[in-house]
Amino acid sequence: MDCPGGADYKSAISRTPNLLDARRIQIGFVYASSPDIKRNSNMTPGLKHNTDLTEKLVAELKVMSRYPKVTDQLPCLAIEPGRLVKHGYNPSIIQEDDHLLMAYRYHDGNTLSTKLALAQIGFDGKVLSNRSIVTDPEFSAEDPKLFRNVNDIWMLWVESTWPKLPLKAIVRWSMMQDGKLVGQSFTAARDNPKSIEKNWIPFPTPGGVYFFYSLFPHQEICAAENGKLRISWTYRGLDWPWGTPRGGTVPLPFKGKLLRFFHAGADNEYGTFRRRYFVGAMLHEPEPPYAPVAISTSPVLYGSEIDDTPQEQWANCHHRKGQVVFPGGAVEHKGGWLLSVGVNDYSCAIVKVKPEDLHL
Repeated sequence: MDCPGGADYKSAISRTPNLLDARRIQIGFVYASSPDIKRNSNMTPGLKHNTDLTEKLVAELKVMSRYPKVTDQLPCLAIEPGRLVKHGYNPSIIQEDDHLLMAYRYHDGNTLSTKLALAQIGFDGKVLSNRSIVTDPEFSAEDPKLFRNVNDIWMLWVESTWPKLPLKAIVRWSMMQDGKLVGQSFTAARDNPKSIEKNWIPFPTPGGVYFFYSLFPHQEICAAENGKLRISWTYRGLDWPWGTPRGGTVPLPFKGKLLRFFHAGADNEYGTFRRRYFVGAMLHEPEPPYAPVAISTSPVLYGSEIDDTPQEQWANCHHRKGQVVFPGGAVEHKGGWLLSVGVNDYSCAIVKVKPEDLHL
């Protein structure tokens, strides 16, 4: 089943930023509420006048977000409702036979830590099965990445101490069989490891599995050897106006290059949560050092304050936050790609991306 999406996306994008940027010019913020502003005793008469006009216009137009919800920005594969763990998010997909495997994270009740689940999803969106993935219960399991190593399916995930402080996190990976992790799980660390490791992207090659460790200011592709993470190739990364490229999806072949999606964030929003996430695409050379050669001239997807859940239900989910779109996996599909994304730390979506949507 499809959800059309994208019908009024370009016109909405062209209208909405201009409208809200005009408010930003007038009063220096976008979403601050009237009580917050009017408690400022230093507000000038002109600023108060512009504030009142802005709030009146925003109320009349019922402005709720800077961008349309993610599932309206591009067509999407509508996942059968009610079959996944409620409020699961940050999914990764891979194709298995005639269906998709989708791993995602979820909160088990009113907890801050997360667990992982694995679903089989048909190309019509029907959920064929859904089960928990058993990981170490002492840790929070986060942001899975499914990948194929030769003929086997593997999964990489982040294992963190959250919500225990000080926060520490490592990356683990293990082979999967019949929806379960089997055999030894692996991890690796640099000579001077960071306390929080995440956003590693597995990169299977004929010579073995490597990892995109960073994308900017230098792209670093590393190999794991005897518990140590060693840099195999490094190259100058590509800058992006919408934030530092991080994480993303396992590279796929595209027009003689390697294509991967990534996320970035810009901390220039107003309100409690200042970061807005964006999804972009990047091309790499298909041979070492796998140099990045092109990057999207504009985002493929924009994080939005709104999503498919009515606003009155947002308060029922303790971990939801707006303006988030987080890519986890991509599968070639009908001349384009199915791209799995987490939306607002709250839900899973699978969007349909065409070559022209890459903006390369």
